[in-house]
Amino acid sequence: MPLNIEWTGRDQLERIARIRWQCYGSRENELESFIQRTRTGRFMDGDVAIATENGVDVGTATSLSLHMYIRGKRLDCQGVAWVGASKSHRRRSGEERGVASQVMDALLQRARERKQVVSALMPFRVSFYEHFGYGLVERQNVWTLPTLILPPGASSNWRFGTPGDKPAMIRCRLKQAESGMCDVETSPAAMDEWLAHLTPDTQLFVDQQSDSIRAYLWLRTVIEEEKTVAVTVQPGFSDIEGLKSILRFLGSLKDQYGLARIVLPVDVPLNLLLKEHQVPHRRVEHLSATCQTITRMQMRILDHVGFWTGQRIARPVHQRVCLAVRECEGTVSRFTLDLSGETVQAEHSSSEPDLTVSDVVWASIAAGELRCSTAVHLGFVSVYRPEAVRALEVLAEGQTPFCYEYF
Repeated sequence: MPLNIEWTGRDQLERIARIRWQCYGSRENELESFIQRTRTGRFMDGDVAIATENGVDVGTATSLSLHMYIRGKRLDCQGVAWVGASKSHRRRSGEERGVASQVMDALLQRARERKQVVSALMPFRVSFYEHFGYGLVERQNVWTLPTLILPPGASSNWRFGTPGDKPAMIRCRLKQAESGMCDVETSPAAMDEWLAHLTPDTQLFVDQQSDSIRAYLWLRTVIEEEKTVAVTVQPGFSDIEGLKSILRFLGSLKDQYGLARIVLPVDVPLNLLLKEHQVPHRRVEHLSATCQTITRMQMRILDHVGFWTGQRIARPVHQRVCLAVRECEGTVSRFTLDLSGETVQAEHSSSEPDLTVSDVVWASIAAGELRCSTAVHLGFVSVYRPEAVRALEVLAEGQTPFCYEYF
């Protein structure tokens, strides 16, 4: 039976909190914390979908209006969050579509209504969202660092942060996002959400440089295997000097913390900034960093021409490439990319394609996470003109995709 999908917002906070609790909660006494977190959430009226069946709330999701930066272009982006089905309505019988699947259909329709060219999310299970055209576009390196091998140096510009630092923190984050790849802009509402949610169990620190903030982070203390770990949460830095400043600050805390943890893009060779460059391949007795690589964000391109037009590529390749992207709904999007200039030009096309690829794989190639030649080697792409593959290699040049914002 098709569900009724209702779009609501801040006028029904407790209802939203309750259905989120029914989807994600594990104890009766957690409901109040869900209400509080919902109250400080960044969503606006019309952003929250609630699915009902026979008048009972059975599922929900949130569609945020965000901005993503890809190759220097600021894109209207849907941020998908809080997708869930009530624990009482998790599985359907036969061919009937489940609650979460019907909610996702509504979310994608919402993004198209809002003319958002890309949709992104942080998945609970990648394979579920691949059914809706979302491809992996981000890997992260989770670094755990002995504080004794962090770079030395003064950290006198660091101080405890306050809510009054919000405008300067937003400016710092904007510089970081604008220069990134698949990074999402932190809005004032998003910064308010971080300030509200993280203050109880973290401490905010900022690196004050004259009238600006070069870097900031929330610090959370955890105990792991009898070691005290300084965990950085939502670090922001305007340039590489800001990152180095964060490392020096964490190193200055070596009398209190044995380890520090920070999450960075996979193309940042953080070990080279440490006193000991080694990331061991076997057991060692000296202090050294450890690194775990994980995947996170998924993305789907909803408007291929709008997505590509105006993006800046690393170098012109003097090629026009016609692509056919198989969409999860059963349709095919056909368009041409002109890569001969400093910026990409795109247009819809009816020509025979040079390449055919699924929406899931194309998202990874488009973000630079997956080289086109690698996708071909793995059997993910049908190739009709080999020169097109060589042209699309330029998309993997430059920064790897990474999002410092969380939604």
